[in-house]
Amino acid sequence: MTRQSDSETPDSDPRHPAALDELDLRILAVLRDHGRISVPQLADAVHVSRATAYVRLRRLHELDVVRGFAAVVNPMRAGTPVGALVLVKSAQPGHRRWTRWKEQLEAIDAVEYAAMVAGDTDVLVLLRVKDHEELRRVLLEQIQDIDFVGSTQTLMILDELVNRPYVVPS
Repeated sequence: MTRQSDSETPDSDPRHPAALDELDLRILAVLRDHGRISVPQLADAVHVSRATAYVRLRRLHELDVVRGFAAVVNPMRAGTPVGALVLVKSAQPGHRRWTRWKEQLEAIDAVEYAAMVAGDTDVLVLLRVKDHEELRRVLLEQIQDIDFVGSTQTLMILDELVNRPYVVPS
């Protein structure tokens, strides 16, 4: 058995969940729905002192549980009302270069989200575009131009039923 160094704690390992208590989870639930809330308002919402709310929020940042705050954008109002999920299969299953795929996908402005997945599909991509013409262009000229893309299947999003930036553990 190896001894854990003082600088290596379970909370410092980004591959493992941080030790969060019930108060941390309440804070995360409030932040999910009200990311611009002030520390005094957060303290009131979770029924703790301002100092406690501030310390806990700072700790959540330090643990990389809370990475930052971002606007939740309404794609319809922002001019990208067409959403599509693209299922991507590698052309060479034994020769995947995920780091290059990540870089190439990040370079496409229409990509909102991308994940390596298990199953028949290798990568799942969420695209947001202004119209079907732009979707066609992104699919044919950008996605299918990525190294090792063998095939794609596109699923058009008709309506978003649940869209949460974070799911509070139960």
